[in-house]
Amino acid sequence: MSNKVWKHVLITGAAGGIGAEICQQLLTSSEKMTLVGRSESALLQLKQRLLQQKPQQTIDIVTCDLVNAQQRVELASQVTNVDLLINNAGTLALDFLSEQTGQQVQHQIELNLLAPIDLTRLLLNQLGQQPSASIVNIGSALGFIGMPAHSVYCASKAGLQSFSESLRRELSDSNISVLHIAPRATDTQLNDQRMRHLNQQTGSKTDSARWVAEQVVAAINKQTAETVLGWPEKLFARINKIAPSVVDNALAKKLPTVRQCLDTSTQAPV
Repeated sequence: MSNKVWKHVLITGAAGGIGAEICQQLLTSSEKMTLVGRSESALLQLKQRLLQQKPQQTIDIVTCDLVNAQQRVELASQVTNVDLLINNAGTLALDFLSEQTGQQVQHQIELNLLAPIDLTRLLLNQLGQQPSASIVNIGSALGFIGMPAHSVYCASKAGLQSFSESLRRELSDSNISVLHIAPRATDTQLNDQRMRHLNQQTGSKTDSARWVAEQVVAAINKQTAETVLGWPEKLFARINKIAPSVVDNALAKKLPTVRQCLDTSTQAPV
């Protein structure tokens, strides 16, 4: 499928590692971009970098806390003619459930699941008014594979996968496609010191944000409905569906290592 030129791309979490790389990858195939995030300075820096590469590009920035329902409404009211919505913003609190606060639990569910659902709802009408449009939800391989110390994150990402699947079927007779892309561990600020240590000790591979962004854009160009990135995560996701006990046993063997990493590593803010 040839690369489409998007009229207006809206991406949340734009200034983060994966988000910024996706913006770079889509720069030549979009007429306008709206970059959404919480840090105005980070968004401005990204905008300047993008304009250095493509001075004629139209780029708007919107500072928005996506867990705030009113700010989501205001964001949706500020944009027009969006034909590519990329729900990329996300957060992770690495810890066992017994060690997480209610605020940490709520924040992960709201940002990872409720915010993309609600923002999609608010933009559905204008997406439907375009000749063709796409909704892209950036999930996680952990939405398919429940991992110790990631229970709330996994739950939120599993919900996003299910939402994407259901909405895709709901909109199958429309001009809107729904894509779900699930990276594995990615080298971004979301991975703090403890996460990096845990990945090293458990042998989990980490991909670069640029490579993940390339795969995201490839999936958009090909209109691939469901994409799980990384091996063996892609295999484990399939096994987990048909024989979850196999994955149960494999992860049970890693549980002592997980406990040791969380007990002995210096905690850094997520």
